Amino acid sequence: TLVMQSAIMEMRRMGIAKKPMILALKATCSQIAKEFSQAYPSARILAPTEKDFSAKNRKKLLAKIASNDYDCVIISHEQYTQLPHTQEVETQTINEQLEQLDAAIMLMRGTEDKSQLTKRQLKGLEKRKANLEAKMQKMLDRKVDREFCFENLGVDYLFVDECQQFKGL
Repeated sequence: TLVMQSAIMEMRRMGIAKKPMILALKATCSQIAKEFSQAYPSARILAPTEKDFSAKNRKKLLAKIASNDYDCVIISHEQYTQLPHTQEVETQTINEQLEQLDAAIMLMRGTEDKSQLTKRQLKGLEKRKANLEAKMQKMLDRKVDREFCFENLGVDYLFVDECQQFKGL
């Protein structure tokens, strides 16, 4: 934690980062904010609570993050997953995954080994591709308030505590 905090403050001091963010487990957010304040008493830190991130208060909080110059914003993993991204970013990410799946499917079809395992793997890849296409359509059809999406908050560096929570992304 101290290494992340020191890196953030050095990046801010050197002008490398303008608004870094720490993603942490819900149980440790307040502890990280407290330790950050102890290590750097003059640092401007924002660590919103669950109440701040409620549907009623979320727009006000996101406007506060976007418009103020914080040394660090600390939010939980759950709060991060509630933040929408721009449609372009989400579409690009899914398209990259679809391209990787297409390449894998073409590779599987081109292999000379036509074993049962290869057929099963090919079916799994095709099913995953269909699921991604459905996910893309669902994403395009949903109505999300993208006024305050993650990209508009001004966050330029993301530090993830307990990053194994995101290994399946």
